[in-house]
Amino acid sequence: MPKISIIIPVYNVEKYLSICLDSILAQSFTDFEVICINDGSDDKSLEILNEYKNKDSRIRVISQENAGVSAARNRGLNVANGEYISFVDPDDWIEPDCYEIAYNKAVNTNADMLFFGAKYVTDENVKAEVYYAKINPEQYVNNYRYILKEEDKRNDNLNEMIHITHTIWNKLFKNSFLKKHNIKFAENLKIAEDGVFNYFCILSNPNIVFLPVSLYNHRISRDNSLTTQITPIHDIEACKYLINTEIFANAAYKYKVMALQKFIMNMLWWAKQPRARWNIFKNRKAINEFKNYVIANVGIDILIECFNYQELKDFCNPNYLAKLFSVKNTYFDGQKIKIVNILGIKIKIEIGKKNNSLNKKESLEEV
Repeated sequence: MPKISIIIPVYNVEKYLSICLDSILAQSFTDFEVICINDGSDDKSLEILNEYKNKDSRIRVISQENAGVSAARNRGLNVANGEYISFVDPDDWIEPDCYEIAYNKAVNTNADMLFFGAKYVTDENVKAEVYYAKINPEQYVNNYRYILKEEDKRNDNLNEMIHITHTIWNKLFKNSFLKKHNIKFAENLKIAEDGVFNYFCILSNPNIVFLPVSLYNHRISRDNSLTTQITPIHDIEACKYLINTEIFANAAYKYKVMALQKFIMNMLWWAKQPRARWNIFKNRKAINEFKNYVIANVGIDILIECFNYQELKDFCNPNYLAKLFSVKNTYFDGQKIKIVNILGIKIKIEIGKKNNSLNKKESLEEV
């Protein structure tokens, strides 16, 4: 049994594929298998894969009709034999000592999930920015958020949270943990499927370990086209999907808060990008549907709690945050009521006295 199974979904990446595979074969750590899923490529990607397979017996090539990255990764998971699982995008590359460092750390700490650092790199190999923070694992889980050490804080540290939690490629996953909890990728999600996969893991109470070293190089286009394609709608759909799963239903309350809060913050992060094509305050229908869905399926308390964390205060100026979330207690016809503003939409919560105890009644009507 190999120590690591490296799963690579491949679709029309002939320009970069050799760079990716060469970086894997150049590893100082050698006990691994490489599972390449050719997802219906119509360029020379399959030809390149077969060339590498013929050169190195550790490489396996599986071809399928185009079904999307989630289906390709799931196909790889189904045949992976490694003790740990690594996902690599076919246009990225890894540092020569990536698996030696990551595997030894994972084994020595009995990690179910090992997070490590990554660099974002342009096509010209100019390193744009390092997305990594020194993280306290207990605070990450117990406070539903990760904590930067003071010396590593930046003006917009939300960037680092997004790429720590919502990316699949800067991690090792224990294979037995994934199998035990039947964790797979959501094949009906085209975007944010990696975030949902990570939350499936986090909601299953893993042993999370952080490694303060950047070992992965993630390629981005120079014009940052990903930002112009992704909108908060994708995070809304992914979050709704997550809420409707058995894993979420069975998870501890604190993990539910953590997952919802990070999805909301990811949604806000994309909405704030300079060329974002989505205005959070002009898309009231989508926001209202999201708010009603969360309240109906999870409850309003958890949604309110999601907005009470320091990241939001660090991320948003006070005026912007006030538009996103506020709570006001008042009285109407002798009844104590609470007016909650969530993402620009106000909700009325009636609180009536009954047997000397407060009885809360939720109203989904906008005020």
